[in-house]
Amino acid sequence: MGRPKVLLLHGYLSTSTVWRRTARFLDACEPEALDLPGYGGSPLPPGGLTLESVVEAVAAEAARLRPAAVVGHSMGAVVALALGRRYPELAPRVGAVGLPVYRSRDEARRFVGRRGAVYRFFLWNDAAAHMVCCELGRRTMSLWAPAVLRRYPQYDREVLRSAFAHGAETHRQALERLVFGARLEEWAAEVPVPVAALHGTADGAAPPARARALAQRLGWRWEEVPGATHEVLLEQPELTARWVESLALGS
Repeated sequence: MGRPKVLLLHGYLSTSTVWRRTARFLDACEPEALDLPGYGGSPLPPGGLTLESVVEAVAAEAARLRPAAVVGHSMGAVVALALGRRYPELAPRVGAVGLPVYRSRDEARRFVGRRGAVYRFFLWNDAAAHMVCCELGRRTMSLWAPAVLRRYPQYDREVLRSAFAHGAETHRQALERLVFGARLEEWAAEVPVPVAALHGTADGAAPPARARALAQRLGWRWEEVPGATHEVLLEQPELTARWVESLALGS
């Protein structure tokens, strides 16, 4: 009998690359990281991005892989929960890392906007934000990447590149429909499988208090990482890997 398989889902401004560092420490599991529709080499669904269309695409991969657990980061955590709700046989356990729980788009904008002017620009100016994020960012990466890598050693060039590996429609639709518009609190109680949540106490993108309250209300396993940000899987990949393994093994 081989190692249990784990399906790993990325967040809004990344691809499957974001899981590479954690995957190196997964000794007891066999990881497979997926590019969600519209990201990396994965095309947009014909009708665009909706939570339903993304879940169907992931379900097709999960049916092939038959994972012991599906683990998502940020937006990917929302998708993992929705998969567990719709197809519990394909996601027998769900892991949510940095789960974004917002009651409205305005609340999300206010919370994330506290991170600074750059974040406020990306939240309020969809077309211009995409141009800067994906077009200008890609073309000028050699100029600004060294400074970013010095300031944020948890990143590397491949992770930075993955932030631009999507198009304009993905940029707009994913944020509006999968993150801000997920309305997670309205349906999370309908997820019938065991759920574990991992969250950094210094997460500036997904409110820790809101995620904690939801997890406690629904009886999910909750674990906080002191001082970690929204990118806890990059900052502490070994800790994240041990957490993923404990979920997949049911320990």
